[in-house]
Amino acid sequence: MCIKWVGVTFFATLPSDVVLWRLQADQKYTKMFLYNVLKSLSVLIAYAALILLHKMTVENVLLWSFLSGLICSLVGMMWNLSGVKYITHRSKECMTELFHYGKYTLGTTSISVMLNNADTWIINFMLGPAPVAVYNLALRFIAFVELPIRTFLTTGMSEMAIAFNKNDMPQTTNIFKKYTGMLTIALIPIIVCAILLADIPINFLGGAKYHGSAAANVLRLFMLLSILFPLDRFNGVALDITRNTKINFYKIIIMLILTVTFDFVGIAVFHNVYGAALCTYVVIIVAIIYGNYQLRKHMDYTIPGILSAGYAEIKEIIEKNRKRK
Repeated sequence: MCIKWVGVTFFATLPSDVVLWRLQADQKYTKMFLYNVLKSLSVLIAYAALILLHKMTVENVLLWSFLSGLICSLVGMMWNLSGVKYITHRSKECMTELFHYGKYTLGTTSISVMLNNADTWIINFMLGPAPVAVYNLALRFIAFVELPIRTFLTTGMSEMAIAFNKNDMPQTTNIFKKYTGMLTIALIPIIVCAILLADIPINFLGGAKYHGSAAANVLRLFMLLSILFPLDRFNGVALDITRNTKINFYKIIIMLILTVTFDFVGIAVFHNVYGAALCTYVVIIVAIIYGNYQLRKHMDYTIPGILSAGYAEIKEIIEKNRKRK
C-alpha cells in the first residue's frame, strides 16, 4: 500500500509545495495563507465526506489525499503561481548551484527527523512505552511555542534572503537580530505563565490520569529551555541563507550525536524521563555555541545586541499601534 501511494502522492503534491515556496520567496503572505487554507480544507472536506458515507478506510484516505494534493497543484498552476513556465529558462550553472545547496539541506532535514524522534526511541528502549507517553505529552504543548517561531521564521527567512542576495550584509544581520531578539523577549511572559501553571495544560491535554506525573515538570524544563529556541532556529536559517548549508549540516549531526549519547547517559543516571529532558539543555547550548561561532564569521552581532534590537522592535510596534488608535 505504501509503495502504491507514496510516490504518486509526492508527485501530485510537489507543484503545490513549489507554489508555497514561490509565494514565500515573493513575500505574498495573503496568497500563501489562502492557498494553505485551500490545501487544508480540501483534505478536511474529503475526510468528512468519507466519514459521512461510511467509507473511511486506509485505502480511501490515501486515494483522497492523492486527489486533494493533485487538485491543489492544478489550481496553483492555473493561477500561474507554480512558475512551471520558467523551466525552459533553466541553466546548467543554476541547476548545479541548486544541487549543491540541496544535498546539504536534504541531509539536514533527514537528520532533523531522527533528532526529533531520538528521545522517544531511547526512552522507549530504556524505560518502556509509559514514560514515552508522559514525555510526549509535555512535547505536545511545546508545539504552541514553536508556532509563533515558525511563523516569524517564514517572514524573516524571506527578508534575510532578499537582503543577502542584494549583498546587503548589514541589513541581513539587522533582520536576524530583530526577529531573534523580538521572539526571545516575547516568549518570556509565556514561559513564566507556563512554568507556574504547567499542571493545567497537562490535565487538559492528557486528562486526570497524568495529574501528579512527571509530565508537568518535564513541561517546565522544556518551557525554560524554549527561551533559546529563537536563537537556535534563526541561527540555522541564517547559516542556510548565507550559503553555509554545510555548516548547518554539521551542526545537526553534532546535535544528533550529543542527543543519543547524553540520553543514554542521562536516563542511566536518573532512571526516568528527567534524564532525557535535562540532556536537551546540553544539546541546544552546544548547538548555539557552535552555530554562533560559525555565523559570526559572516555576521557582526552579539547576544546583548540581539536582545537590544528585539526590544527596540517591540517598542516600535507598540508605538505604531498607539498612533493608529
